[in-house]
Amino acid sequence: MTERSEIYEVMSSQDSNNSDYSIQAKLSQAKALQAKLNALAAEQKSRPKRSSSIEEKASAVRLQLCHLLSDLLLSDPITSLEQDAIGRTWKYCFYGHIKEIE
Repeated sequence: MTERSEIYEVMSSQDSNNSDYSIQAKLSQAKALQAKLNALAAEQKSRPKRSSSIEEKASAVRLQLCHLLSDLLLSDPITSLEQDAIGRTWKYCFYGHIKEIE
């Protein structure tokens, strides 16, 4: 094995480790944002009148989650499939917004 190929293997291994960490970090962030959206939805339901401030917060969180999940879908399609990133995107990013509009 040449020196150049050894360096390439080490770099590839480091990139793989960093991307695995990054993907796991994104999944953790997505779960936290989903929990935040669930909490905001519960808070909204508990109020007799719709609160525009809660809707604004939910929209901001939804946008963050949408960016995060779409980035995950593009960067690691296999893990995205295993973690149901597409279903989670629809459920949390689009269905919630559609319910707000109704």
